[in-house]
Amino acid sequence: MIVKLPKQPDKIFENEYLFNYILELERMQKLETLSLNIMVYYVLRMFSDEINNGGLMQYFTNTSKQTYPFLRHCGGYLNHFAFSPFIAKVCDYFDLIDITTLEGDVDQAIFNQAERFDNEYYKLDERCDFEKVLTDFYKANYSIEKIDIPKIKEPESKTCRYFTVSTVCKDAQEAAESYLKVLADFSEQRWTIELWNYFDTYRIIATTYGKAVDLDMVLQNWDNQNFSFCGNHNTSYFQRMKLSSYFGTINIVSGTDGISQYQMSISPSGFVKNEKKIKHHFLISGTQYDQEFSRISLGNLSHKKDGVKYDIFKSYLEEHYKEYPNIETVFES
Repeated sequence: MIVKLPKQPDKIFENEYLFNYILELERMQKLETLSLNIMVYYVLRMFSDEINNGGLMQYFTNTSKQTYPFLRHCGGYLNHFAFSPFIAKVCDYFDLIDITTLEGDVDQAIFNQAERFDNEYYKLDERCDFEKVLTDFYKANYSIEKIDIPKIKEPESKTCRYFTVSTVCKDAQEAAESYLKVLADFSEQRWTIELWNYFDTYRIIATTYGKAVDLDMVLQNWDNQNFSFCGNHNTSYFQRMKLSSYFGTINIVSGTDGISQYQMSISPSGFVKNEKKIKHHFLISGTQYDQEFSRISLGNLSHKKDGVKYDIFKSYLEEHYKEYPNIETVFES
């Protein structure tokens, strides 16, 4: 597939196929096949992110250490008066150590030296802003606008799974019914449903305040035939499958700490018919809220292409939402 390379380097992590391709090259130790600006930005960004989050010892004990064979060269390519000598000094020290052993109980001398490197980095970063240096390098060396890459499937992990839809739904009214039943299954939440309109686009969004939906529980049990969120034996599994088959993407967002939001997305995997990818990931931080909330969103849909469906959704939801005690209202916006 042809992928357009972003002009802003942090967008690399938002392009699923490009990011999966980079991870595969990292696993194969072939990051040098990337364009120079992407390789340098990615390798050094992994290095700096780990130091900022947990120090050099975190860098060497996480999968990020797979970028270490490229670290010295990328530091040299960066050619920065402060950071390049610092990176070379780090490599001079750790090249003499078997980094595969840096797990569990680490020699105290190594740990102490790592902390000294951490403190030196923090001072350099405060003075020179490493992220800005990396961004400037990326933009100054932006030479390739598009690349042809293989389409790589993200490996399953604690935050990513795949499942096959077992019950296919093609009827709008049936999909609306399934939506109400899925919301009803989240019985600890009280929902308001919004038919959200913006020019030609519309979404169906259910929102609850007071108690958020547990996204980890959703991730593990969305395709579990024997699981219902309310704890009762019911048809909730089949309703979830119908909903998954009818709508291209389902997004469930939850906020619990007053400032951060996390999202679980259910979308076509793009590899196998009726296969869905379900992924839990960080969404945004910085927007404050005073109580837990969750939002289940279906769409985006088009009035021009799906106008009849909108009328069906609206009519069915308005007529039947009162049948479910934890659904309070339906309104248009």
